Amino acid sequence: MLDEKLQQLETRVSDLLEDLRRLREENAALQEEIGPLRKKAEEYEALSQENARLHERVSQFEAEIAASAAKESEVRERLRSIIEKIDALEQTSGGE
Repeated sequence: MLDEKLQQLETRVSDLLEDLRRLREENAALQEEIGPLRKKAEEYEALSQENARLHERVSQFEAEIAASAAKESEVRERLRSIIEKIDALEQTSGGE
């Protein structure tokens, strides 16, 4: 009876050791698969951060362009006003 139980225990230990070996092999194979995936994930994260930085830069450029356009419009309006005043002075001077 004791021999039978020891035999069962040996069988179970042997089975467990075989399972452990198989799981270690599977784990090693999965680790090999994970390596390139981790690298791609890191590359994706770096690209994502660069994309966010570039979007921020584009927003800054758009704001600068809008500000420049507003200044340009203001300068044009002021020049138009100055030209109108010069024209009015010329008309007044020409009539004398």
